[in-house]
This record gives sequence, C-alpha cells and structure tokens, in this order.
Amino acid sequence: MIKNIIFDLGGVIFKTNWQKGADLFNKSIKQFKKITRTNRQKYYDNYCKGTISFNEYANFALKQLKVKINEENKQLFKQSLQIFESPDPNVIEIIKKIKPEILLAVLSNSYNILVQYLETNKNSPQGIHKYFHSNIFLSSQIKAIKQSTKVYKYVIQKLDINPSETLMIDNKEEYLLNAKLTKINTFLYHDPEQLESYLKDLDLLNVL
Repeated sequence: MIKNIIFDLGGVIFKTNWQKGADLFNKSIKQFKKITRTNRQKYYDNYCKGTISFNEYANFALKQLKVKINEENKQLFKQSLQIFESPDPNVIEIIKKIKPEILLAVLSNSYNILVQYLETNKNSPQGIHKYFHSNIFLSSQIKAIKQSTKVYKYVIQKLDINPSETLMIDNKEEYLLNAKLTKINTFLYHDPEQLESYLKDLDLLNVL
C-alpha cells in the first residue's frame, strides 16, 4: 500500500527548456547538452551535488563550447542553466487530487541556480512549496544525486518512511533503478494523463 509519493521536478512537475541555452550558444539542444556534460561525473554531476562552484563548471563548459571565458559569457551560461519554466498545470491538478493522508515530497537533481529559482518563487502562484511544505530534497543541498542509492536512503531516513510504502515518480529510468535498489516502488513518467490513470488505479486520488 502506497503511503508516500516522491516527485521529480524537471521533466515531471516542471517542463524544462533547454532550447534557450542551445540558442544562446548557437547549438542544437542535443549538442548543447552533450558538450556541457562532457566528463559528466567530474563536472556536471559534481555541480548538481554542490561540490564544485558555478565558476568551476562554467569555466569548463565554456571551454567545451569553444567560446571566450569571460564574465559576459558566464552570465549567458548561467541563463542557459535556468531550464525550469512554470509548473505543468496538469500535473499540479493531479497533485491537488492526491488524498490528504498521502505524504508528498520532492527529490531532484537541482544545482544552485535552480534552487535559487525555487526559493525566489516560493510564495508566488508558481511556487510548489505549498504542496510539499518542507519535504523538498535538492541534490546541491544534500550533496548527493539520484545516480546513487545514497540520496534515496537519505530521504527515506529524513522522512522516517517505509520504502516499500513509497512511490518515486521520475521521467528518467536510470534514476529509478537506484530507487528500486532501495526497495522503493517506481513509476516512469511520460505525461499527465498516464500519471493520473496510474494513481487512480492505485486508489491514491480523490475522484469527484
């Protein structure tokens, strides 16, 4: 029986926009993501974990993008990393329908720029804190990412919940694999209709 649901942010609650960054540096989305994630474990993943600074990551990424390493281009690169748009209204409506006895949380690989965005919009209509309260776990704050089981164990311990009674919703199968290793139930997200149907089948929604 599911008593707890953990949501991913980018790609589930938030639509993500990589086009902006690609356009700023005249690349396709595929090229931009591939270039800026070269040597991923050392740079991108550590930036998500908060173990290297924006400056360190920007210097590396700008070099890979073959542009000058200067303050102007660093500011452009910072803009390119602000990939969150407004929350998907269809997913928000589903969250509102979840039965009140279900504990809700967020777990996301989110670097500092995205953390700042969430904090800035905390009390705005676009803010998500009202649905999850303090149960928001972001990789750069807890120094762990979803590519390891460590982050799932951390969340389970902090929330004091049973993994077998917990559902993790993510749009990336590679992240769900580690959730499964910690005995958490998983759901690979594609679109709001598929998610709503699944949660209905589990009797987790208030249906009018």
